[in-house]
Amino acid sequence: MNGSSPQHFLRISPVIQPTGRKMSLSPMWTGMILLGSLNNNLRNSAPVLSKIPLQFDFQAKKFQGKWYVIGLAGRNINTESLRHYKMYATMYQLQADHSYRVISNLIKGESCDIGLRTFVPKGQPGQFALDNFKAYGVTKYVFRVVKTNYDEFAILFFLSVKKSKVNFMASLYGRTKELRSEPKEKFIEFAQALGLSDEFLLFLHKDDIPSSTVYSPPWLPLPSPSPSLSICC
Repeated sequence: MNGSSPQHFLRISPVIQPTGRKMSLSPMWTGMILLGSLNNNLRNSAPVLSKIPLQFDFQAKKFQGKWYVIGLAGRNINTESLRHYKMYATMYQLQADHSYRVISNLIKGESCDIGLRTFVPKGQPGQFALDNFKAYGVTKYVFRVVKTNYDEFAILFFLSVKKSKVNFMASLYGRTKELRSEPKEKFIEFAQALGLSDEFLLFLHKDDIPSSTVYSPPWLPLPSPSPSLSICC
């Protein structure tokens, strides 16, 4: 790989299909966006970042560590076109300046490479922005920790702006590859609150972290991995 040019992580596939049922929104999400116009307005646009819930009293030290990416939801996520998506691991390492060094594994055949990014605190606790974002070809890239209990699951919201195009995605993290149904239902509910139907929601195949490819948002190229890092599986 060319170390100076950003590279895309590749793809992943569903293991658990969304239920197809409509879930009533709990109080956890009702303050998020104007629900009366939510579905109509968000079908072709991104939600306002300030309206997205933020984990109360976010604890950066408790959030750090290894997470498995279990679910994805977004306009660029499609259950019909992304059949080869599988679960992958990502590591959040808290730094002295309160930023996160985020390491995601990229498995290619028998080898495992690493993608590295840095996210710095931005605004309220629990919200972070991509450092050196211009190198990635984006004008804005932020994420919010929407909900987490730190030792089991986390729901994150990502927002990216590239060439005036706004994209968003939600991710469901787990400390292990298995999650109870309740966090998954919360994630489905959150995706629906964002105006996303089942076709834009995936739960990822968990067997042994794939031997082929892994995923990162298709609208965020990643720099070439560093050969000195190793956290696969």
